[in-house]
Amino acid sequence: MNYLHVAVDIIVVLNAVLVGLEVEMPELLGSLHDVFPILFCVIYIGEFVLNFAQGTVFKSKLLMAELVVVLVAVMGAFALPGKKVLWRASVFRIIRGLRILPYASTSHAFADLWLALAAMRKGALALAWLILILFLGLIVFGIGTRGLVYAGVDDDLTTAVCGGDDFRKHLMCINVDEYFGSVYRSTVTMLQMATLDRWAAHVVRPLSIMRPEAAMFIVCFVFVTTYGLLSIAVGVLVWCTVEVAKLHDTHRDRISVVQDRNSLHELRDYLGKCLALEARTKLDFREIKEAMMLPSVKKVYDELKLPVTDLKQLWTHLDPFSTGEVTLDEFEHGCISLLEPAGRLDMAHLSARLNGRGAFAKNLGDRCDATIDDLDHICGRLTVGFAKLRRHVLSEDINETFAEVGLRRLGKMKIPPPIEM
Repeated sequence: MNYLHVAVDIIVVLNAVLVGLEVEMPELLGSLHDVFPILFCVIYIGEFVLNFAQGTVFKSKLLMAELVVVLVAVMGAFALPGKKVLWRASVFRIIRGLRILPYASTSHAFADLWLALAAMRKGALALAWLILILFLGLIVFGIGTRGLVYAGVDDDLTTAVCGGDDFRKHLMCINVDEYFGSVYRSTVTMLQMATLDRWAAHVVRPLSIMRPEAAMFIVCFVFVTTYGLLSIAVGVLVWCTVEVAKLHDTHRDRISVVQDRNSLHELRDYLGKCLALEARTKLDFREIKEAMMLPSVKKVYDELKLPVTDLKQLWTHLDPFSTGEVTLDEFEHGCISLLEPAGRLDMAHLSARLNGRGAFAKNLGDRCDATIDDLDHICGRLTVGFAKLRRHVLSEDINETFAEVGLRRLGKMKIPPPIEM
């Protein structure tokens, strides 16, 4: 299927070249200019028939977008051959080049390209708002400038066509109707000003002679857009690029993580082969311990520099529920989680655990304080009770109630020892 994708890519590029030749050099195509569109459309139809048979069309948004472009091109080639714009819309199939993004995200060779495209995608919402503000600004400033240009006497305005590249001629000449004759033309002129395309020499300077207030208004617009909005747009792209670069595998802070992942993948392959020999699917602590006896495996494990003191602590992390076994995926995921730098979610988990431990310790301390208060109260009452009992026992009145107490006190009555059985 990859060969089919490459072949279609080549055909799409040839399609774009053909559209360019139809416009710029139609004599090179001769009578074949009507044959090529039909040929390309037949190839596209065959391609999508194959994609429908494999059920891959509706699984990819990019392929669905290409299908819409192909339907428009087929309609132009077969149903409406006179409308060249429909067939030439097939050049939009060039969007299939976006398929390089998933590959570029994991490739070191295309890392810079991926960073730039990913940064644009990350800042798409902010850029969309800036484009909307710019569009509205073009219309508003265009209407305002047109109003200032045609505010005075029209005889002061020049409408002659200023041709050629003579700089001095354009300093005194401007076709006002061409630049500001309608709201649409005035809006396009403001877009030219925003891109700084000969804005001073061809527009502002000759206009300043006839309508200086309009020229000053345009200068203000240029500062607001070019040195304001467009600079913000560049800043958004730079910020997004820096943020995306921090999370990419080619960033200097993640190079060691990528290398550790490769080492961990080697370790997983070895453990997988060991399980295959024993016809098992899950690892236990014995399997990992025996694997570490091999010097090569132990070396790879030591190079990982996992933040654990020994294998038992690692196993506790890998098997938090004490099931006794883990899969290879659980082993790899658990080790990767130890290699990855702590993120916001990890800090949230740690904070939640610490808060839970703190709340438990606080509740335990409160219960201990309450128990101590109860014991102090009981000890106080027992002390009073024992004091009263002692006074009662040592008093002379007790002999009248219990005669044996006095006899025992005088030593005339002894308690017999217990009989041993």
